[in-house]
Parts: sequence; structure tokens; C-alpha cells
Amino acid sequence: MTVKLSNVSNMRGAGRANIPVPINAGVSSTEGIDTAATTILGIVMPAGWDAADITILTSHDDVTYQPLYDDSGEYVISTAAAGRNIVLEPDVLAGWRFIRIRSGTDAVPVNQTAIRTLILIVRTLLGG
Repeated sequence: MTVKLSNVSNMRGAGRANIPVPINAGVSSTEGIDTAATTILGIVMPAGWDAADITILTSHDDVTYQPLYDDSGEYVISTAAAGRNIVLEPDVLAGWRFIRIRSGTDAVPVNQTAIRTLILIVRTLLGG
């Protein structure tokens, strides 16, 4: 099931919201996240986290997901740890409608041993 960020009911202030998105036990990534009409500004990591960095998978159709690389050919990766807040540069994800947040990398995905709920800090876009 895809999580649609623009349908959230807890928008507050200047169109901002905190959206819980789980990584289920025994898997390494979230379900698809539909970012239409929103910008993801950050991730709040849960207190419990099986050690792994975070990488982003992107899709144009919510079917085929591929790792996101920057313009120099490097993984878009964030150093993650339990209880850490991560800033995401809004331009990095601007071109992608659907994303998944993955624990680990393509070469070494890290399955979480329990449900881990990430909190996405999002802002709605005008006209969204």
C-alpha cells in the first residue's frame, strides 16, 4: 500500500506535518510513499534502529524502484542512527513522485528486527 502524503489530516502551521511511515519487521524499506504536492524536509529516526545508513529508492510509476544517485554518481545516503534527526535537501527529491526509504544499500540492505516507524517532516506545496 502506498502512503499518500498529500492526504494527511495533521497539517499544521504553514502547511507542515509529521507523518509516521513504518519499515516493517524483517524488511529493509518502507512501502511506496506518494510525495505529490509535498516536500519532505526531514526524517526523525525512531529510538530503536538496527544499525544502518538510509538510502532513497525512487520511482516514476510506484512499480519499479531504483536507488537514487546524485549528479556525481554517488548514492544519496544519510548516516542514520537511533534517535537522530536527518535533514533532507528539498531539491534532492523534487523530481520524484514516489519514494521508498531503505535501511542499508542495494549491496547490503539491512532488515529491521522490529517495526521501525520513521517520522517524515513534510511541507505542502502551493496548490497541492
